[in-house]
Amino acid sequence: MSAQDGEIQWIPLDAPQLSRSEVQWLDAITRFADEPLYSEAIGFMEDQVYNGEVSSADRAAVQLLERVALSPYSEQYTGPRPATALVPLRQRAVDLLGFIGGEYSLDSLDRIIAIEIDPVVLSAAFSVYAQIAPPFNEYRSNQFARILRRSSIIEPDNRLTTEILSAIRSMHERTWSMTSQTLFDQILEVIPSGLSLDTKRRALALARLIAGVDVEVE
Repeated sequence: MSAQDGEIQWIPLDAPQLSRSEVQWLDAITRFADEPLYSEAIGFMEDQVYNGEVSSADRAAVQLLERVALSPYSEQYTGPRPATALVPLRQRAVDLLGFIGGEYSLDSLDRIIAIEIDPVVLSAAFSVYAQIAPPFNEYRSNQFARILRRSSIIEPDNRLTTEILSAIRSMHERTWSMTSQTLFDQILEVIPSGLSLDTKRRALALARLIAGVDVEVE
């Protein structure tokens, strides 16, 4: 069940977590995609997370952050189109997922990039992938390739492309498990597009790394 559907359940843990009453309150005020209420919720969660009151095992906290991050895509949302809706608050929610870390946060990120179209929120998500550097799997490889293919159109200033390339490099270097031909092909595909020279160099260097080509630099 997604964070958008139904009540978010609180389960007691032997780890730092939001209290039952805090989860019930946050569950209530994040159901309406209302900017003032979301601002209140995110501000409270930032205090809890940055003060060590939330652990990566706190699934309820992660679900609440995912709900905020994907709020414009829920059936209850009636505001402006997703590309312009609540972007700063949704970016802060994604940043908190990165700070919390863990498998629950990664699962939320995987769902976010599958739906999200805003380049700022997507850039924040890929920054978290670079930070956590989880293993590649077929799902992430396909999603990364899909977004990379459109990144220079979504955001012409190359920030999103740069964040995707950084995430791929970090994940490849950390896990040494990424051998995706799909991603390799997509990286080569985006190089001729409207990228800055610096971004093209990064893409070429990453393609070389994935291909396992050793180049001696004198």
